[in-house]
Amino acid sequence: MDTIKKFIDNNKKIITICAATLLLIPWLTNKKATCYPPLKDFLPCWVDQDVVVDLPFITSQGVGASHVLAFHIVEMISGISVAEELKKSLCFK
Repeated sequence: MDTIKKFIDNNKKIITICAATLLLIPWLTNKKATCYPPLKDFLPCWVDQDVVVDLPFITSQGVGASHVLAFHIVEMISGISVAEELKKSLCFK
């Protein structure tokens, strides 16, 4: 929890997947997020999407959505054109 707070205090992005999003609950006031769907009742801000970006948080539902999360990360780091080229090279639709 100290590390999460330190990241937030230093304007760093925090990416979670599956149940790990529940660790962010203290900081999700007025934020949207997602997590493993059977745990959605623990998140008052739950959104039914593979990936939810509400900075500084990027949250994903689970392993089945990890490829979508990966493309979001590539897009943030390298831009949309690189992410789209990667999707094309992997035959991702």
